[in-house]
Amino acid sequence: MATRLGESLGVPGMPVPLRNISSKYIQAYEKLGTHIDAITTQNEPLHSQAGYSMMYMSDESARLVQNYVGPALVQAGLNTDIWAYDHNTDVKDAILPSEHHQRAWPNAGPPHPHHGNQAADFTMGPLQNWASGVMAWTLGTNDQHGPHLSSGGCANCRGLMTIANGGYTFNLADYMMAQFSKSMPPGAIVLSGTGSYTYSNGGVQSVASLNPDGTRPVVVENTFSNNIYITLSTKSGQEWSGDFPSQSVTTWVLPAA
Repeated sequence: MATRLGESLGVPGMPVPLRNISSKYIQAYEKLGTHIDAITTQNEPLHSQAGYSMMYMSDESARLVQNYVGPALVQAGLNTDIWAYDHNTDVKDAILPSEHHQRAWPNAGPPHPHHGNQAADFTMGPLQNWASGVMAWTLGTNDQHGPHLSSGGCANCRGLMTIANGGYTFNLADYMMAQFSKSMPPGAIVLSGTGSYTYSNGGVQSVASLNPDGTRPVVVENTFSNNIYITLSTKSGQEWSGDFPSQSVTTWVLPAA
């Protein structure tokens, strides 16, 4: 959602159309067989430049969600979540206005990795730091990193795949996402661990989870230029050891305890 230059969500008459658009948009996708899990009121609300025209104020966003969009979704019988502040991690006070903790919404906050501490990359880092999941920017782009806005659009953002000449090529981000999506299904609980750095270029990164069926996948990223030998130990005293190739991502799925 964008705001027009010189206007804000507080302009009389603005919230009602936004409320109606939100519920009708979700209902239209539902009729086509696609469930919308969550929405945000704006994408990158503090990224105000030509082509985006955002204008974010946390108190106005709170009123829009609590008084208009949220109740409209309930009235329409929709169980779609509302996420707050769809932007970077370096503006913490904008994510959840103080009154939100006592309300039904927002249900989560989806941070972006453009500014602030990146913690590693868009998969390992967030999962090491209490995120409940990760998402990619888009599924596919063409070989010119588009289509995108001619003014203010991202000219070097790639999707999970590049689509060109009637075919497609999977990008590195797709393979990185696959390491997690194949081994950590919905309902998996991320486990705490030691021996893995939680900032960029840490050399060795790892994320482990406990799956609903009891299996325990461990995703290990080795950014060193040489192979490394790792021993993985659990609290129960079990140990697994093995070689991890240089500059690779490897997944072990440990049996249920």
